[in-house]
Amino acid sequence: GTELWLDRPNARHGNNAIGQQAADAFKWVFSETERPVDFAVINGGSIRAEGLCITRNIIKEGALSNGVLHEIMLFENPVQAVDLSEKEIVDMFEHSAERLFASPAPISSPAGSFLHVSKEVSLAIDCSRPPLDRVTSIKINGETLQKPGRGVELKKYRVASSSFIISGGDGY
Repeated sequence: GTELWLDRPNARHGNNAIGQQAADAFKWVFSETERPVDFAVINGGSIRAEGLCITRNIIKEGALSNGVLHEIMLFENPVQAVDLSEKEIVDMFEHSAERLFASPAPISSPAGSFLHVSKEVSLAIDCSRPPLDRVTSIKINGETLQKPGRGVELKKYRVASSSFIISGGDGY
């Protein structure tokens, strides 16, 4: 319904409707399987302003066509799911936030590792804190995760993401 900016600062440094919608879609892929996921993530580097034929810094208000979607999400990575411990999730979100810029610093060349999350995740980040200690709160489906996080033997969460992230891309 509204315009959406696709430039790097908006796709790689803050919440973005396309990233959130993609993460919700990743979760939906597993919704009717034997092993549904608890939540999903997509890296900001997967969202591109520079398409195959045109640069799109903004998507105008209105319907989103399949062609435009393929222009801004160029990579065809299969969606996969893995089980993570609470500690691995805390570490994942700390990595996502470690290269964010503290306000009011100008955002230049933001990392593609910033994660957009599905609607099951509530996350608070304080960029004034040192890298790898910026996540101040994580909730998944209303359940608060503790820092530094419990080991996999105590609690596992199933997460969906692109094969790029699951195979270690962007430092994951």
